Amino acid sequence: RGDLSDFYRVDITQVGLPLSDSSVDVVFHEDFLEHLDQKQQIIFLAETLRVLKPGAVHRVNTPDLASSMREHSDFSIGIGGVYTDEWNRWYHLNVLTPTMLQEMADIVGYSKVIFNKRDESTSSLVPMEYRPAEDRAEHEGNIFADLIK
Repeated sequence: RGDLSDFYRVDITQVGLPLSDSSVDVVFHEDFLEHLDQKQQIIFLAETLRVLKPGAVHRVNTPDLASSMREHSDFSIGIGGVYTDEWNRWYHLNVLTPTMLQEMADIVGYSKVIFNKRDESTSSLVPMEYRPAEDRAEHEGNIFADLIK
């Protein structure tokens, strides 16, 4: 996992990644994309697409809005039945569904999106997910996907 000496802070929604076009084999993140607003998500996806080599993988692990709402909400009682912890407790700005992620990847220009499971990827370069499996597994509301350049 590394430590703080491995940490390099850059706001790629403002200045982009300090990497050459088509120079990266894999992008991996988990529990990150939902902390960006919609505009920032599009910018991030565009910037990662730019730096990926053709055929390379952008691994996404993010909460699934549809699953979370199905599991925790009772919409029949109105406002009081809406599960808002995705935003209020976890400080998420824009939680996606698989369809939303697919559409955003298509808009930006990824050639394919492959939905899979925790610790399963089309690339051997993608590390195993770091978050403990019992914390939030795929059946409890995460999307695991490989976006292919």
